[in-house]
Amino acid sequence: MRRLLAWDVLATLAVAAIAVPYVSYLANGNAPLVQDPRGMVGVGLFLGAVAFLAAWTATGGAGLRVYQSTLAVVTAGVGGAALILSEGAAAEQLLAAFLGAIAVTWAVIMLDHATQLSTGMRRQAAHS
Repeated sequence: MRRLLAWDVLATLAVAAIAVPYVSYLANGNAPLVQDPRGMVGVGLFLGAVAFLAAWTATGGAGLRVYQSTLAVVTAGVGGAALILSEGAAAEQLLAAFLGAIAVTWAVIMLDHATQLSTGMRRQAAHS
């Protein structure tokens, strides 16, 4: 259980590290180390991968792994499209869709982990 929590904290910190510069980017048009949509997508791709890999390490249910992996692949695809089209008219919309997809993927995995934690705690309490 502690392993699950530690990896979840790492995944959450990585997602927060995406959100903070994005809020600054929205407010100012740029953020530290991020000057344009392409830079923000790069941050999202890198830290999103870190977050997913951290959360994936802790995932226990095999059935949900397929669903979570599919969700991550779709999110990465949106990120790839946002990167390729980052100079176009739809750059900001694709960036928002990509970062929203990261948030949804993170939320789905965290909900799964919360269910695993509560089920494990109930089993532990029953055996005590």
